[in-house]
Amino acid sequence: MRKIILVVIILSALASVASAETTTKVGFEPKTMFVDTGEVFNVTINVEPSTEIDTFAIDNITWQPGTIDCLSVTQGTLFSESTLWISGGIQNANGCIKNICWGSATPTSSSGSYVVLTFKAIKGGYVDVEIDGNSVGAARAGNAVTTEVSNKLAVSVTGSTGFLGGAGNGPNTPLFLAIGIICVVGVLVAIVSIRRRKPKTQDKEHLDVDKLFEN
Repeated sequence: MRKIILVVIILSALASVASAETTTKVGFEPKTMFVDTGEVFNVTINVEPSTEIDTFAIDNITWQPGTIDCLSVTQGTLFSESTLWISGGIQNANGCIKNICWGSATPTSSSGSYVVLTFKAIKGGYVDVEIDGNSVGAARAGNAVTTEVSNKLAVSVTGSTGFLGGAGNGPNTPLFLAIGIICVVGVLVAIVSIRRRKPKTQDKEHLDVDKLFEN
């Protein structure tokens, strides 16, 4: 019985390794960005083929609209030439890029950049840019290749005030309010502490005077 369980475990492990080796991965580089409001920045979507591919497509890249806008989608270096190139439709109002597709008559099994996305930071805050895994497709001679999204892009935008979320519209009110409350509480605590100590000092002085009269 133990031998059967051991065999099952080994076969499962081998299946997992085989699955990982036959999965073409796609993801962002870098995975995090720290930028200022108004800054223009580039991120790359890289592809790591598990086998030869001649076509790769991403139908949906999404983010919460308002914090960043996409300015352009540019071909990378994944394929040496193109028989088909669709740069996709940028929809900043909806926070998405639709229908990017690249096909080549020369297959590749080497990792490379699929596209370069150029964004502009609009206001302070945090936003994730994600590739919809269900919208990714890869193929070789018309035969589908298994794909997997390996990560997402996390963008932190600093407002013009120097605080995340400042959005360039003046100071971060909640933060300053919290600091003000902490300062006021600190002052009150100090005053109460001084008042509590004062009577003890006075009592001690009266005690010393009484002792003098006793002598």
